[in-house]
Amino acid sequence: MASLRKRQLKHGWTWVLDYSIYGRRKIISTGTQDRKTAELIKKDIELNIAKRRFDLLPQKPKVVFLKDFYKEYYNFSKQRKSKNTSYIDKHCLKLFKAFVGNISLTQLNTRIAERYISHRLTKVRPTTVNIETRSLKCAFNHAIRWGYLRENPFAEIKQLKVNLSPPRFLTLEEIKKLREVIKDKKFKILIEFYLNTGARRMEALTLTWKDIDAHNNTIILRGKGGKSRRIPIKKKLIDLLNTLEPELFDYRPDYVDHKFKNYCRKVGICDISIHNLRKTYASYLVMSYVSIFEVSKLLGHSSVLTTERHYSSLAPDFLKQSIEKLPY
Repeated sequence: MASLRKRQLKHGWTWVLDYSIYGRRKIISTGTQDRKTAELIKKDIELNIAKRRFDLLPQKPKVVFLKDFYKEYYNFSKQRKSKNTSYIDKHCLKLFKAFVGNISLTQLNTRIAERYISHRLTKVRPTTVNIETRSLKCAFNHAIRWGYLRENPFAEIKQLKVNLSPPRFLTLEEIKKLREVIKDKKFKILIEFYLNTGARRMEALTLTWKDIDAHNNTIILRGKGGKSRRIPIKKKLIDLLNTLEPELFDYRPDYVDHKFKNYCRKVGICDISIHNLRKTYASYLVMSYVSIFEVSKLLGHSSVLTTERHYSSLAPDFLKQSIEKLPY
């Protein structure tokens, strides 16, 4: 137990606390002459002594460096998440580590996170930054659970506002140029697959022969969150896939990205990524007056509002056509 007593000072006096912890005697000043305030300080000290005795005080976070956390979290992500999500986790942490260096997690704070966001905005679009922020926030939430951090440096980082512009899709002339420049047969079929299915990048790369129904000309695409959808495809695409036996698209995601961009540069196509092939598929469907609802189902969007938000601007005549159907 702690005890209070007065201590005479050069100019006046103060209450001091006298107590023992782990066999060592300590005397500290309360810095006050008020008895009630000193009693409150005394109770606080006694509470902390009790917590130490029963190991109830919060432990200091273990010192873990970003490089080691990067490896540990990626292994965790591979076991618990989809292939595409674990790839995003790895990519985002790798970029963050490259920016801040191999510092300990306890050195991270909101200011560093804000500086990183500003840096990424000079490199990529706000939509991409939002994806990376969500991934990093999730990663450091796990660091807290594992005892490596007390606070998440990205906890206060809010999603950026994104002004949606009309989707960037390939023109028919650009599609023709790409078809002519790609000489790698297997990669060329992959590009045709994206153009004819609207598949996300990993939906194509994880396709198996079991997912292909050649009799009914349909395929199963396995998308976000373990969800899957069956969509119809053209017979000519089935025929192209059959030329790939025994293997389909055994490419790494980053390899597909780089190889596609290299082909685009060769024919002078700028500001394009593999995801724009999905946008191309959806855009031409909408411009051909396929309903937003049907396009949403083909794309595997969780809500038709997502499809409407991105593609409705391509079909301004929809409303005009709708009112023409009135019977009076």
